[in-house]
Amino acid sequence: MKSAALAAFTLLSFNSLAASVSVNVFAIPSQNIENTVADVSAELNNEGMKTFYEKGFPVHVTLYLTQFDESAVPSILEKVEALTATQTTIPLTANGFTVTAGNWVFVDAEVSHELQRLADTVTLALEPMRDNKAPLPGWVNAYPVKKAAFERYGSPNVFQNFEPHMTLLAAEQSEALKAVAEKMKLKPPYTKGSVTAIGVGLADDKGQVSKILKVYPLKP
Repeated sequence: MKSAALAAFTLLSFNSLAASVSVNVFAIPSQNIENTVADVSAELNNEGMKTFYEKGFPVHVTLYLTQFDESAVPSILEKVEALTATQTTIPLTANGFTVTAGNWVFVDAEVSHELQRLADTVTLALEPMRDNKAPLPGWVNAYPVKKAAFERYGSPNVFQNFEPHMTLLAAEQSEALKAVAEKMKLKPPYTKGSVTAIGVGLADDKGQVSKILKVYPLKP
């Protein structure tokens, strides 16, 4: 099972990291939610669309994603370890299927008070360490509120802009996507579960976790 495999990753050698790295601090869902994502992934895969799940990327909900200097990585891990030391598992509900205007495809997660508070806490703890020289993504210019969030916190998707989800596809070009989306409208994915751990990893240019640095299980 892919969730269980996360714990097998070991801490990377920081000497291999670039001067500025993209770090994703993310919530790891319970197995039943991963199973739901896997089912949706299979529907897409059956239509010729290879999802991030099929490519082996871990299922996750991003809490905070931004650029850091490589020298900050040990401090990031220390902060997240401290934040999770007494953190218990929190409810997480997968509910809905979204295709954005740019054909990014998500299994949506509900914004609970507990999940929002967790994301806010992580953001406030790590923001002071971020790389303030990281460039603004071009698309953010079209969204003044998101632009303001990026300029202040290094991410356009925090606090009031936090929209939790699990990404399956990015900028998908397949014409079959529309038919799958229509099918999902009739029976949207829905599963109640929990956040079982917090992970820290390096992210690629699509925000996917390419290398897991550390996983911190939450208390039952």
